[in-house]
Order: sequence, then structure tokens, then C-alpha cells
Amino acid sequence: MRKTRILLALFSVIVLFQGFDAQAQEARARYETMEMIRKEKFDLVLPGAMRDNNIDMWIHVMMEGINDPLALDLGVSGNISVTDTLCFAIFTDRGGDRIERAVLGGGRGSRELYDLFGAERDLQDFVSERDPKRIAVNMSDWLPASNGLTHTGYLRLVRLLGDKYASRLVSAENLITDFRVRRVQAEIIAFAKIAEIQRQLMEEAYRRIVPGVTTREELGWWVQEQLLSKGLITLPRGPSAPGGSRGNVYQRGDFLSWDWGIRYLNFGTDFKRKG
Repeated sequence: MRKTRILLALFSVIVLFQGFDAQAQEARARYETMEMIRKEKFDLVLPGAMRDNNIDMWIHVMMEGINDPLALDLGVSGNISVTDTLCFAIFTDRGGDRIERAVLGGGRGSRELYDLFGAERDLQDFVSERDPKRIAVNMSDWLPASNGLTHTGYLRLVRLLGDKYASRLVSAENLITDFRVRRVQAEIIAFAKIAEIQRQLMEEAYRRIVPGVTTREELGWWVQEQLLSKGLITLPRGPSAPGGSRGNVYQRGDFLSWDWGIRYLNFGTDFKRKG
């Protein structure tokens, strides 16, 4: 009996560590996928996006404690804190095939992706040394992804740059649009993966409906559990499932329309399925 308990305990430990290993592999795979995407985008897409929009320097300003729309795209983030430290991800076209990349201020960026690092106070000297004629920053009247610069952040940026370079600021909205929509191979592969996961989930959910028994809420929570088990983002507003109110019981002959999307890495899907 004692031997049996020991074997069961050992088996449980093996299964547990296999689970840890699998989770670690998935976490590492996601990180490496995003790093590959960033590298390919910086190398292959960014030069053309900047030159097509006549941008000499792109300064993307982020503030610690505020989620930025392009944090995943650029691989730069500030500390999660209550300080007002600014972070500047700076891309400069100095000719040639490669765009120079720097991080100044409180942000952290991968040394595999960025060339230079410095403090917030270094910004004016950094910019004046390169003397860009058009400086794009993340402010926009119409594009949320390009409008992450706060009002106080803008005022500090202008003060740090001085009048000469502050007068050269333009919106980065078209540059950011081109940078994001011009996809590289790694992005296409990653998006295909999440699209297939969602397709399988939706089709399995439809198969699980028992007419006269299954409620919309039950189906929605089952889907959320599947997302959670795959390490995907769940919705704060509750379950998503087709067909009326949450307590609605599916019946034979119901026509169901399901409009739903999920997030993976830096991608979002938008599926519509009928049943």
C-alpha cells in the first residue's frame, strides 16, 4: 500500500513538472515569436514606411504606468509604477538599409533589437546631433493606435526638444499605419495559428449544444474556459456565445449568428459563424 502511494506521488510530480515544462515552452515560444516579428518589421518594413512618409525620425513617447497601443509592436515598455517617467523609442533614418534604433528614458527594450540606450535628459543632444527635418510622434486626430502621447507627455517632449525641433513635429499616424499593416511572414504564420484555434473552438462549441438543455451562458463560459486553458485573453464583460440573452436555452430550429474575436500576441480575430 505504501509503495502504491509513493508511486502515485511520484507520478503526480512527473505530470506536474511536465505541465510546467509545457507552459514554459509555450511562454518562450510566444516571446521568441514576437521578437522575430519585431526584428523582421524593423529590418524589412520600417525603412520603407519612414521613407514613404518622408519621416527622418520617429519618436514614440510612452509614460510609465500607461499601457501604450504600440508597446508589443516596438518591444519597449516602462515600469509599472506611479512615477511620471517618460520613455522614448526613437527610430532615425541615417541612410543605408537599416534604421537606427534607440531607447531613452525609463523604458526597457531588447538589446537584440535596439542599438542605443540613454536617459530622458539625453533627448535634446541626441536629436540635435542627427538634425532631423521631420519628426513623427504618436499623436493623431483620428487613429487611436497613433494617439498614445498624453498632453503632459507632449508638453514635456516639447520642453526637452526646444523650439527648433519642436517646430518640426508631425503626426506619426500614416507611418504607424504603414508599419503595422505591412505584414512579414512571421506575422502571417502567427495570425493563421490563432485563426485556426478560434475556428476549432467555435465549431466544437456548436457541436456541444444539446437542444432544450444547453443555455447561452453555459456555452459562453465553456468557451472562456477553453481560452483560459490555452493561455489566451478572456473577456472582462463575460462570456461570448450566440443566441439572445444569457439565460436563453437553445432549441431545435434556432438560427444562431455568432460574431466574436479573440486576442493572441499582438493580433485580434473577428469571426462570424452561422449555425
